[in-house]
Amino acid sequence: MLLLALLGCPRPDPTPVPDTDTDAVLPTGETAVPEPPNLLLFLIDDVGPERFAMYDLGSEAIADTPVIDALAAEGVVFERAYATPLCSSTRAALLTSRLAFRTGVGTAIQPEAAEELPEDELTMAEALKASPRGWSTAAFGKWHLSGRGMQGWESHPNRQGFDHYDGTAQNLTGYGLWIRTTDGASDWSPTYHTRTMTDELVAWLADAPEPWFAYVPFACAHAPWHNPPADMLYTPVVPPADDSRRLDAMIETIDLSIGTVLASLSPEARAKTYIVVAGDNGTPHEVVRPPGDPSAAKGSIGEGGIRVPLLVAGPGIEPGRTEALASVMDIWPTLFDLAHEPMPGDRAIDGLSLAPVLADPSGAVRELLYIDTALNVPVPTYEERQQTVISATHKLVVDRGAPPTLHSLTQGFLEGPDLLAGPLDPADQAAWDALFAEYQRMEALTQAEWAR
Repeated sequence: MLLLALLGCPRPDPTPVPDTDTDAVLPTGETAVPEPPNLLLFLIDDVGPERFAMYDLGSEAIADTPVIDALAAEGVVFERAYATPLCSSTRAALLTSRLAFRTGVGTAIQPEAAEELPEDELTMAEALKASPRGWSTAAFGKWHLSGRGMQGWESHPNRQGFDHYDGTAQNLTGYGLWIRTTDGASDWSPTYHTRTMTDELVAWLADAPEPWFAYVPFACAHAPWHNPPADMLYTPVVPPADDSRRLDAMIETIDLSIGTVLASLSPEARAKTYIVVAGDNGTPHEVVRPPGDPSAAKGSIGEGGIRVPLLVAGPGIEPGRTEALASVMDIWPTLFDLAHEPMPGDRAIDGLSLAPVLADPSGAVRELLYIDTALNVPVPTYEERQQTVISATHKLVVDRGAPPTLHSLTQGFLEGPDLLAGPLDPADQAAWDALFAEYQRMEALTQAEWAR
C-alpha cells in the first residue's frame, strides 16, 4: 500500500466516522446540495512533477500538456504531493487510504507473484458500492495489485468494488500487443493500449448511471518507451529521438486522452464532476533530466522518487496553488468529503481530507508525512525497507537499514546534503527531534502490526 503514511499531528486510530447528520460544506463554504457529484480520477504512471509545465521546475524536458495545464488553471495544484516509490504500493495506498504495514503492499507486485492486495482491505470503490446513493464504479488501465500466482487474479478488480474493469493486470511488455483483462477474462489485444482505454472509458461514461466513480490508472508513461501513433500526439516525434523524448510523447498521449474524456461529458455532467490528476511515483532514472537526479528517481525515497503531480478541480473549487503536504492516500478522504460520503469507521485510515486546503491553499492538514516501503504479503520483508518522515522544511531518511540522515527541503526540487554530517543549528535540531520522534512512533506501530 502506499507506504506513505501521511500522518500529520498524532490522530486517533482508527479514524472516527464523520458526523453524517451535519451538512458537509464545499470548499466555497456553500451548503452541499443533495445530488452527489461524479468522481473522475486519473493516475499517471512513472512521471514526476518536473516533466509538467504547471510546476515550472526548470526541467530540460517538458511535455506538451495543454489539457492538464487548463485543469491546473481551474483547480488547486499541490506543490508538495507524495506517493510511494513504486507502482503497486501507490495503488494500494490510493485505493485504501492506508499504510503499507496495514495492507501488506509496500513494493511492486511481480507478474507471477502469489501476492495481492488482500480482499479484506476496503477500497474506495467498495465503500461507494455500499453507499445507499447508488454509485456506478469502473476502472480502466493498469491494475497491478494481484499477481498471476493468485487464484482469481483476473477478477481481482471486480472483487475490490469495480462494477466494470478493463485494462492490463500487470505492466505492459508492449503498447501495441498486450494481455487485456476485462471483467475476469483475459486475451491478447493488438490495439494501442492508451487509445483503447480512452475509448472504453468514453463508452462507459456515455451509459453509466450517475453518480459514477471512474478510476483511470494509465499504463502510460511506464516503459517500454516508444513513439506513440502520430494521431495521438500534438508534436510529431522527429528521429533520432531518445527515450526521454519518447517519454514526453507518451505524456502527450495522456493529456490528449484526458481531453477526449472531458470533451465526451455533457456540460451538465462536467459541471458536477470532481477531477483528480495524480502520479504514482517519480520519473525512472533512465529518462531523468535536470533538475532531476538519476540517483534519486523512481524506486528511491529521494524527492525525485516520491514527489508526484497532483491537482484537484471541480465544482466549488477556486484556482490556487498550495505548499501543503499531501499524499495520494488523501485522495479518497478528500473526494468523500467533497461528495458528502462518510469514511469507514471500522479500520484505521491514514489519509486526510484535503478539502480545507482546497478552500484555503495557504493552510495545511498535517505537519508530518511518513513514507515506508516493505512487503508483508504473505510475510514481512525487511531487507529493502526505505523510510522517510517529511516536514515543510526537512526530511529524515532511513534507507535499507543505513544510519538515518537529515536533509533540508528548502533548496529546490531535491534534498540538500546530510545535515547530520556536521553540527546542527537550533532549527535543524528541532526538526530532527520532531522527525525522529515520528519515525520511532511509526516504527513501533509497524512492528506491532507485523507481530500479530
